[in-house]
Amino acid sequence: RRPFHLERPPMSEPNFDDYDLPSPEEFFVPEEHQAAFERCEAHKDSFLIAGMGWGLFETSWGVRGFENVLTDCIAHPDFYAELLERIKDLFLAFVEYAAELPVDGIFFGDDWGDQRGVIIGPERWRTFLKPRWAEIYQAVHDNDMLVLSHCCGSVADIMPDIIEIELDVLESVQPEAYGMNPFELKKQWGDQIAFWGGLGSQSTIPFGTPSEIKQQVRRLCDEMGRGGGY
Repeated sequence: RRPFHLERPPMSEPNFDDYDLPSPEEFFVPEEHQAAFERCEAHKDSFLIAGMGWGLFETSWGVRGFENVLTDCIAHPDFYAELLERIKDLFLAFVEYAAELPVDGIFFGDDWGDQRGVIIGPERWRTFLKPRWAEIYQAVHDNDMLVLSHCCGSVADIMPDIIEIELDVLESVQPEAYGMNPFELKKQWGDQIAFWGGLGSQSTIPFGTPSEIKQQVRRLCDEMGRGGGY
């Protein structure tokens, strides 16, 4: 398999003149929904989650292209806000579809960070992404489910915001990124959010010996799991 690469963004210009996002109904396949329900029923004793795939930020640059989105944040903020608003409405519909299943939580994924910090910067993240994710997370909680989300890179600068909008579980806790030492995160925030991950995918996993990997896994379980929340 080759890495994903967007050859040409479907929305080449920052306007909606020749582009409409699909409706939520176009993503709903009754046969797949029924099959998912049956799988859930067959595993009632497990903790069950429904996966949403790409999030708001990643979907936006899937539509516009990564470089364009970074430009839109600065040069076309009203357009970018509207694009995110339309994508958010899709996600709210997806939450309602998932809520029909007997699952315990919904798992999102949106890579807000790189090795250095938040890709669009903490302030623009707070402007564009925070309020819309807050609305989606609230919809999940309104359906009595937990919110879990994957995020690569560093989100150290927005941890208080992530907790404020009530993310229940943060995954992948990438320890090589700025401010993402899992043990320090546990000390500072462990009573307010659960962590999932923390084993270095750029260090321990590819370069550690089997013994070193086992040792790190034990430490993560012992220290991160202390008092729960891991």
